[in-house]
Amino acid sequence: MPIAENIFHHLFLCSGKIYRKRKPMIQFLPHNLDVNQVLKNNPPSFPYQCDNFIHVLSLLTEIPSKKKELLNGEGYVPLNSTILKTRVHNYSQYINYLLEAGIIETDNYYIPGEKSRGYRFTESYCTLIEPTEISKYTLLKSINNKSPYDRNMCAKYNYLYKWWDERLQIDYDGTKNYLEQCFQKDKEQNYYKAVRKYNSNLATVLCMKENMVRFRIDETSGRCHTYLTNLKKGLRNFVTFDGQNLSSVDIRCSQPTLSTMLLKPEFYQDIKDTGIMNIYRLAPELVKKIPIGEITRLVCTSEEKFKPYINAVESDLYNSMRPHLEELIGREWNDRTKIKEAMFAVLYSDNRFIAQKEAEPKRLFKSMYPEVYEVFSLYKKHGASALPVLLQKIEAKLVLDGAAKNLAKKNPDMPLFSIHDSLIVPTDCENLCKEEMLNEGRRLMDIDLKLQTEVFSPTIKV
Repeated sequence: MPIAENIFHHLFLCSGKIYRKRKPMIQFLPHNLDVNQVLKNNPPSFPYQCDNFIHVLSLLTEIPSKKKELLNGEGYVPLNSTILKTRVHNYSQYINYLLEAGIIETDNYYIPGEKSRGYRFTESYCTLIEPTEISKYTLLKSINNKSPYDRNMCAKYNYLYKWWDERLQIDYDGTKNYLEQCFQKDKEQNYYKAVRKYNSNLATVLCMKENMVRFRIDETSGRCHTYLTNLKKGLRNFVTFDGQNLSSVDIRCSQPTLSTMLLKPEFYQDIKDTGIMNIYRLAPELVKKIPIGEITRLVCTSEEKFKPYINAVESDLYNSMRPHLEELIGREWNDRTKIKEAMFAVLYSDNRFIAQKEAEPKRLFKSMYPEVYEVFSLYKKHGASALPVLLQKIEAKLVLDGAAKNLAKKNPDMPLFSIHDSLIVPTDCENLCKEEMLNEGRRLMDIDLKLQTEVFSPTIKV
């Protein structure tokens, strides 16, 4: 059975009474911060628990480890007061103390219902982290309390959740060495950003080392979030299961590939009997928010005009865009990751972004594939999030609800994990995984997916 959030319940007798005890939980603090000594030197004016202080401070590392976008910018981490209050009821007193003590600072920027105030360590404490532990029972209970939704999702996707146990291992020494090499390179560009990146990655590694479990199905997109999805790509090479090497099987050029579904007339036919995905069953709530009639008419009258884009995607859109981007910027662009980022900007950015100087790739895409661009822009007419959310729903339907479920049903003893558009299996099971993903691509999207395999190997260099 999985180790739920790495917390076990123990019972022991003391003075004739039964007490419940939980295994301590790992947390993260700057290596030069001794919380106990700070509290001893300057006792708070309110009743407090040291573990509460540790947890509040640890969130400044934990949250960016799950939301990598927070590593950019000035490093402020939003703390949701509603969630925090369920764990530390008088959290504001703890935060005010830490602010007055010069341990943290705030952007003091708050938009009701949209943005929580952000906090970060002051310069003195912007250092590499070290693990520590908390053991306060009520705090641990509140941290690990699962909502009814989360419990239902763990049950629904038990074919993935059940493999999160002590057999999933990560080579801590190997990852530590890898991260230190990355840090030495990154700090030459921006020391404080390098510290934040190192700490967020190490926090994920330490959670996996301690066999902690994070398993959440996003309520909006249907994506599965775990410590594997949080893990920096290079660090996956240090992961094994019960001594077995693992491999990922993923969809090549995945987001553009999934986007071709939006260009099929059958995607807009509300027919229940066909196996092909359609928007009415996949995202009924989204249909109410987008100009579905206008999109449907455009798609049904532009099939021939979509073919150049679909052909480019099938041959690898990133490679086909490279020479055009190089001509645009006047130099070679050999970094595939950068090209992917440029294409993500095309797919995900707000329609109004096209007027910005940085939107050259977006304008290039529009000039090359005007009808495709028009479909994408109609999806984002009332908000930029509509298109990426729909693509992620297609991905989840294909990978989690389709391929993973069928693969697990046919091979119940095969370890199975997911990383968004990828499935992770023992290396000797790659072909089984490929076959199922190809089957689901044909069944749900009526296309032959282009798949690629990567063996997790610690020989990969920084």
